[in-house]
Amino acid sequence: MISNTNYSVLLTYIKINFLNLIISHTDQFSMNTLQSYSKQKNSCLSKYQLVVLYFIVTMLLFPLKMNAQFEPSIDFSQKIVADEIRTLKFPLMNTANYTLIWNSLFSSKVLKSNPNEDQLIFEIPINLRRQSGQVEIILFKEGSPLFEQEFYISSETGEGTIDTYTGPKTVHLDSLQQALVICVPKDKYQNPIDDGQKLTYKSIHGDSDIKKRIKKIDNLVAFLEIEPPTEKGKLMVGAQIDEAHCEEQEIEIEAGYADSIKLNLIEYFPYADERQQTVISTDIIRDNYGNIIADGTKVDFDMEIGSIRNLFQSYTVNGIATVAIQNPSSSGTLIINASIYPSSKCDTLKIEYDSAILDFDIRRRRNTLIAGPVSSRLGQQYTNATTAYFSFNQGQNIIEKSLNNGIVELDIKELTFDISNSDSCVVHIGDKFKSIQLKFDE
Repeated sequence: MISNTNYSVLLTYIKINFLNLIISHTDQFSMNTLQSYSKQKNSCLSKYQLVVLYFIVTMLLFPLKMNAQFEPSIDFSQKIVADEIRTLKFPLMNTANYTLIWNSLFSSKVLKSNPNEDQLIFEIPINLRRQSGQVEIILFKEGSPLFEQEFYISSETGEGTIDTYTGPKTVHLDSLQQALVICVPKDKYQNPIDDGQKLTYKSIHGDSDIKKRIKKIDNLVAFLEIEPPTEKGKLMVGAQIDEAHCEEQEIEIEAGYADSIKLNLIEYFPYADERQQTVISTDIIRDNYGNIIADGTKVDFDMEIGSIRNLFQSYTVNGIATVAIQNPSSSGTLIINASIYPSSKCDTLKIEYDSAILDFDIRRRRNTLIAGPVSSRLGQQYTNATTAYFSFNQGQNIIEKSLNNGIVELDIKELTFDISNSDSCVVHIGDKFKSIQLKFDE
């Protein structure tokens, strides 16, 4: 084993020969010195161990020796920008065959030299020197590497139109969703601008002042999160870095969800007459911030009278939704509620309808049942649009017939069901009804 003292002396010898190797540019690592050290200090290092040690140290020092002989004309410790390295020059040692390998992220190229009296000159193709990113170059002589260097080519300053991506293009005030404006700025050679550079975003909404925000480029992009303002309208966004600008981006800020809905009765005939209609509309619907909700917002009208329930839909124009419904056929109270998804408060509207039919007669003629004439409160005959319902077998069988000149007739012989066990027939017209005994001639 090597003692600590012997090991320290050995390291001193290696350091001395390391300096000699750089200065002389030779391969003489003084194997004799190591052997002399072994004899003088009675070290236990064998010849084989000395050979291994010599090999390891030589391999470690070889790149330094190699690069020291072929330093190029470029100072790689300084910042290098796209299109700066047009040629690479090396000192010419002899007339051997020299090649240069150029490796980058997107390409790899073998370059031939143009030697003159005392230099190797490599012309760098335009597509290589204008491409930013990490680059590795290796100089070969007769297939053996002589020089190796890694360096980074920075992008030029921003220029041209910035690639910009925006979404969503519509944002609701009450939603948690944000709009995002992403920019990918490039230089005049279409290289993405290097990370760490600063891009300026500008935005304006309505008559408000222009807002500026600075964002650093990270992973080749810069992005801006848009927090919706409290008023609806268009939000315009732009971006700039150096001489590069983006096309203005538009984000539509829509009103939030409806705060409350108030219903108004616009047109009303207070009788259960299906020939008439009832028109209902909302007040101007606004969100929590006082903005009129967007045109085309769907409003659901839920209507209920007795056991009958219907759903009607309408869409807002200038914040107002209107719906027209047919008057019910029976008297009663119509209860109306309106809602907008996902939630909104609404005052309930109640409408009273009286019976529109004053009275009607019912009689039989042989095998025919006759109901009518049906008269209204004004003493007028009901139109043909009115429907009469003939109920048999305690409501198990119902026949519908339309009035003709205020009268409706039903021929019992035309029935397709048995009425032998039915004692009577009940006729419903509107909210009025009358019954008649079923005794017919043979």
